[in-house]
Amino acid sequence: MHTGTLTGEQHVGSCTSASTFDQCYPRTVAVGGTHVYTANQNDDSVSRFDEADLGSPATVGADVLGIGCNPYGVAAAPAGDRVVVSCQGTSQLLILDANLGLLNRVSLPGRTPVPSPSRATDGRPT
Repeated sequence: MHTGTLTGEQHVGSCTSASTFDQCYPRTVAVGGTHVYTANQNDDSVSRFDEADLGSPATVGADVLGIGCNPYGVAAAPAGDRVVVSCQGTSQLLILDANLGLLNRVSLPGRTPVPSPSRATDGRPT
């Protein structure tokens, strides 16, 4: 991969080439294992792509994230076996598996927006 050179481009969530940026709004991006993950805030979804060529897209929405999640941040474990998503709209932290299946949902105290997930010193999401 060449630094500073666009090597691929992919639409996120339910967005198409006709969609405007503010309709889709890929808020954050994370790399874990062999995948790239995006939190698509205005589309209320999370997408996963193959890191090598941005192919094999998979997207989950309210069916997994919950209605009104409004994903703000996404972080992936280095091995790619877990993905953490912060939901600005519901003040929840979601832990997903590599196939974007829900493993755990944690309600967070306080007000929105929920900060983007961060990493511990060992590289695992906190």
